[in-house]
Amino acid sequence: MVSLAAANADSSAILPNYPTGTPGLLTNANVMGDSVLTLAQALDTFDRWSEDPRVEFTAEPRGLESVFRQTAAQSESKSATKFLMDAFLASFAEAERATLVTFDSAFAGIARRRRAPHVLLRERHH
Repeated sequence: MVSLAAANADSSAILPNYPTGTPGLLTNANVMGDSVLTLAQALDTFDRWSEDPRVEFTAEPRGLESVFRQTAAQSESKSATKFLMDAFLASFAEAERATLVTFDSAFAGIARRRRAPHVLLRERHH
C-alpha cells in the first residue's frame, strides 16, 4: 500500500500500489466520475505519485486478513466484482486505524456496518 501524507496534516490517504489497485480506481468511472483516466494516464499518475517524496510505502497492517474476512462475510451471497475491492479498502483502513473518506454511500456503508471511522462527503454540484 502507499500512504500519501498530507503536508502539515495529521492524516493520510491510503492507496493500493499494485496494478489493479490505484490505477484500477483511477480508470473506474464509478469512482472517478467525469475525471476518469485512461489506463496510460492512470499509470503515469501512479508513477508520478511513486516518485513524490511525500509518498510513503507501508506494509499491510497486522490483522488485515482477519478484518477483511469479517468484512467480506457481510456480503458472502453477493457478486464480488465491486464489493471485493471496497471490502479490502475498508478493511485496510480499519486495520490501519485510519478514517475512511469517500463520496460513495455504499462504500461508507461497509465501514458503518463494521462501526469503523468513516466520513461520507457530498459531491459538489456545479
